[in-house]
Amino acid sequence: MTDDLPKRYTWLELVEMSLTMTEDFVRARHEAENHLAERYHESFEKALEDVEAVFERTKALRSLSSESGQELLISGYLQTLRNMCRPTVSEDDFKNLSDTGTVSASKFSDIGLSQSALGYLERNLNRDIFSWLDADTAPTDSERHAAAVAVAALAAEQKTKTLMRGSSSKRQEQAVREALIARCGLKSVASKSFELLSNGPGKGELFDRETLVAGTKADVVLGLYDGRIMCLECKVSNSEVNSFKRLNHEAVDKVKKWAGSFGKQCVSGVVIQGCFKAANLVSAQDDGAYLFCSSNLTPLIDFINGTKSE
Repeated sequence: MTDDLPKRYTWLELVEMSLTMTEDFVRARHEAENHLAERYHESFEKALEDVEAVFERTKALRSLSSESGQELLISGYLQTLRNMCRPTVSEDDFKNLSDTGTVSASKFSDIGLSQSALGYLERNLNRDIFSWLDADTAPTDSERHAAAVAVAALAAEQKTKTLMRGSSSKRQEQAVREALIARCGLKSVASKSFELLSNGPGKGELFDRETLVAGTKADVVLGLYDGRIMCLECKVSNSEVNSFKRLNHEAVDKVKKWAGSFGKQCVSGVVIQGCFKAANLVSAQDDGAYLFCSSNLTPLIDFINGTKSE
């Protein structure tokens, strides 16, 4: 086994890396604006239909805690109803706060669970948007339309941002795998969870998907040619503020876990893309994470190829 390690960057190099990645992010977003607008429009139209369906079946929310409300839950309208709350509530929060422990549509055929869910939703409806509820009257056409548009706009924004994050992350991870196969000669093999190094990928093997390494999910796992393993996290950030959570919390915590489990037998790093504050890059590197840019994977490729025998 060699002691070769990936490149560590100077403070000035990390500042330059941060600036370059931000420029790449802005350019890519500008190129994708028309596509994003189309996805937003599609999400908005679908959300508007869903809100109108809820209004129709609950007399504009005035009979939410009824059989019609239960039918909406069973039919999969819980997300629309969660977006009608003030503030909107996540799936995990809803499970706890509603005392149902679930967001599964099929579970709401149970009358007790559905009543708990509907009771929570009704108590937390956004009465700034659905102002007719306090007046105990039917909404005017303009009030109803304005409320539907407000909820649909919120839902479309959430949906579009989630799609953006998910698709960017998947593309990044796939691009890394393709580059490692093409430029390092790694062989793609079926992934498997492992706790012991001997059960990890062999020399020159690349797991074909994310897997659990010492109980912690790793996006890309491979066997270096010198017998060590390498675990990589792939992180995309749309803002410098968000980059701290993505890199310094989520990724660095994993790097420390793998180091504690395997020591020098595991080389851990993060492939980053988007907007990352330079100070966060410095901190992550100081905490033991080797950094690689999606836009320039050559340092990663060179390191892996450098573990081959002469």
